[in-house]
Amino acid sequence: MELHEYPGSIAKTQTELHHLETEITELVEDTKLIELEIDKQISFNTEYKNETQRKTARKDLLDKHSDYWEFIECLKRLKSKREELSIELVRLQGEFSVKKLLKREFVAKLEMVGAN
Repeated sequence: MELHEYPGSIAKTQTELHHLETEITELVEDTKLIELEIDKQISFNTEYKNETQRKTARKDLLDKHSDYWEFIECLKRLKSKREELSIELVRLQGEFSVKKLLKREFVAKLEMVGAN
């Protein structure tokens, strides 16, 4: 990649990372809403006599909720993709820095040769 292409690639990767963060936030909110809904159901149900029964009922209701586990799996994929993009961003930034330094070194050598 040429030196002038790095800022665009870095910005593109940052934008993709931002979109992923937004998706992750939305999914986390959706899963929390499902959990809150289920917790509310359980708290108003008098047939559960103790904490163990409530925890078991919560787990059963979450297991039965089709969207919940789909959201959880999607979250795992998005978080993995976010990590990959973060690594790619650091790599691009590092390469860009190294190429700028090499370019500066090259210019400095040319100036030294020209001065002699």
